[in-house]
Amino acid sequence: MMLAYNCAKAGIDALTITLAKEGKQFGISVNAIGPGLITTQSNIDSMKPSPEVIRNKWVNLEHIIEAAIFLVTSASDGVNGVVLSVQGKGI
Repeated sequence: MMLAYNCAKAGIDALTITLAKEGKQFGISVNAIGPGLITTQSNIDSMKPSPEVIRNKWVNLEHIIEAAIFLVTSASDGVNGVVLSVQGKGI
């Protein structure tokens, strides 16, 4: 059911922004990572995508790790209240 899923995602977006605003006065930055379809065995088994779709549209663990590394380094100084969208190459 997409309704519950989409409502939950919107809630995470709002929570991220709210916590970022609240934490800013204390020097705390709050951001989130919003990945697209993640390459997991469970997702592959249930959705049965082609290898090309996986390669071009799905997100693997390395993509998420790279986004997390960005957010914890000084490269992200000044980034606050952002949901960093991590999508596949073809999006």
